[in-house]
Amino acid sequence: FELFHPEDQRAVSDHFMSVLNSRDNESFTLKYRFKHKAGHWLWLLSQDSVSARSVAGRPLEFTGSFVDITQEETKPIDNDMIELVDIDQSKHGLLTINSEGKVLSANSQALELLALTDDEIEKFQFIDENGDKSLSQEKSLWRQLVDGKLTNISYIKSNEGYSFKKPIKVNMLGLSRANSTLDSAIVYLESTN
Repeated sequence: FELFHPEDQRAVSDHFMSVLNSRDNESFTLKYRFKHKAGHWLWLLSQDSVSARSVAGRPLEFTGSFVDITQEETKPIDNDMIELVDIDQSKHGLLTINSEGKVLSANSQALELLALTDDEIEKFQFIDENGDKSLSQEKSLWRQLVDGKLTNISYIKSNEGYSFKKPIKVNMLGLSRANSTLDSAIVYLESTN
């Protein structure tokens, strides 16, 4: 098990338990780091499923594949490409946030959904890891995105304690990575009505 990166060992263990407890035709994908024989870490993308079961339905064997995605994971995204997108042309709320959860930019639809002004959005902490403990699921998903364990997350952001009136559906995509950690993310916001 020591060949798996210490930060990924739990996710790898959970992944294999999911595979072993899966139903027929279910497959599971996981991104993780694996130690190369030369000592450096490779990023791998694995897809696994149960391929044979006993008469009682217990897994007898599983089939898996993995692909080396190290180059994709360690190559930074060209931020100039991001600037080509005119986010105010979108009919949905769009934000960019940094790895600390601070808003870097927001379109007018995001301001409307969050019920914030231009001045207020500059001070708004979209993800506050030191804040309200009731947001533990949001913080857990965010931490996995920042750590590179997930490339995108989706959840409903409660309006409790915020200025917006209704919960908001959040879809977040990690964009640029330096040394396998998140530099920034694009956040897509939708009303839940």
